[in-house]
Amino acid sequence: MDDYYNIGKIAKPHGLKGEVTVLLRPDLPNDIRSIDVIFIRMNDQMVPHFIKSASVTGNKAYLQFDEIDTLDDAETIAKHELFLPKSIRPKSKNGEFYDDEVVGFTVEDKSLGVLGAIREIIQSGAQRLILINFQSKDLLIPINGPFIKKINKTGKKMTVELPDGYLEL
Repeated sequence: MDDYYNIGKIAKPHGLKGEVTVLLRPDLPNDIRSIDVIFIRMNDQMVPHFIKSASVTGNKAYLQFDEIDTLDDAETIAKHELFLPKSIRPKSKNGEFYDDEVVGFTVEDKSLGVLGAIREIIQSGAQRLILINFQSKDLLIPINGPFIKKINKTGKKMTVELPDGYLEL
């Protein structure tokens, strides 16, 4: 599993000929229409599925896979997550990161010190949030905005600068 990254989830079948609706992650680095094979996690195994056709509208994709050509076939893969090998993902630019890249990083505030480790990145509407367990409570820090000051991928550390009173909210 460490060699793959999540690109979305199959929401439901679309039509009667095996096409499916996929909800894509907002940090997807590849154009899904340029990909030939996607891996579907089924029973903790990565099962390759070859794409016959793909169209994208916003954060949704409509995919048709080889050998999935009926509504019943599409229902067997519905609600499953989709993955790609990390080896084909473009390297993130300096100062940017993919959500799965920073899970486990230590978050340190410039004045407060270490806040905790990143548990996950949450998508809330258009906003991406860092989730940290801080003093037995969930702490959410927006990714968009002036909070993140530095990311050290080698040292697995993120430096933030929270406004006064942020932790009391």
